[in-house]
Amino acid sequence: MYFSDTLISQPTTNANLNFIPQIVDPNYETDTLNWVLFSGTFNAIGGERYLIIGNFNDSANTNVITVRPTGGDAYYYIDDVDVHYCPSGEGVAEVSDEDGVKLYPNPSDGMFHIESGKSKMKRVNVINLLGENIYSKELLGLNISTINLTAPLGVYFVEVETEKGVMRKKFVKE
Repeated sequence: MYFSDTLISQPTTNANLNFIPQIVDPNYETDTLNWVLFSGTFNAIGGERYLIIGNFNDSANTNVITVRPTGGDAYYYIDDVDVHYCPSGEGVAEVSDEDGVKLYPNPSDGMFHIESGKSKMKRVNVINLLGENIYSKELLGLNISTINLTAPLGVYFVEVETEKGVMRKKFVKE
């Protein structure tokens, strides 16, 4: 992954990306059925606005795994890319589904419920695909809250802060 303060454009997608990435994962993903988590930490220097995910090596330095003897190309589908600020270089604690935070119905017309069975909720934020916080509400230790999102139809991220950490889920308003 490469973070940049300027928009990057290349004349062709067949050329390697001529940048030095800040996050490198040397492992191959060979699971063809399931979604797999990739993550990394990057200390920003300020002004970063763009993220590029891809192969930054030239052909001579790109390792290849033959999956199908008849040849062909492989593609990775990328979903739920999340970039967030971590104060003091510390990671953000993620709340797992076992902690009982639920978001329903999803998709909905904009009216949805957030429920926390085991953790007291502190705050909810709704973030659009541009990374803008479009809704924020203090929850003051509640276990359930109803949100009426008046934003346009689309995909949003709901971020719920509890006493244990932060839970993020994708939300669709239709």
